[in-house]
Amino acid sequence: MIALIAILSLASATEVNLMMPLDTVNSNGINNKGQLQNDLNKIKSGGVAGVMADIWWGLVETSPRNYNWNGYKELVQMVKNAGLKFQAVMSFHKCGGNVGDS
Repeated sequence: MIALIAILSLASATEVNLMMPLDTVNSNGINNKGQLQNDLNKIKSGGVAGVMADIWWGLVETSPRNYNWNGYKELVQMVKNAGLKFQAVMSFHKCGGNVGDS
């Protein structure tokens, strides 16, 4: 898969971005941090420009007007450290119940 992405990236004037798994950040922070860092480095070496991740509002707003961005701040820093761009999708619905949801 990485080889295919690299070929597409090099053969095209359009940047290639990958979608992160929906459960990259959970209520405990980064899911499988060591594996994620390894994956981000492989993605970068494959010629991918960046990644996109859902920002689950239910994880950020832990109670009314109480916000915890720590997991997402850490994710953005990991992406940046790998030399990738980050795109956020604000997801105000619940993760789960849809095809492909974790």
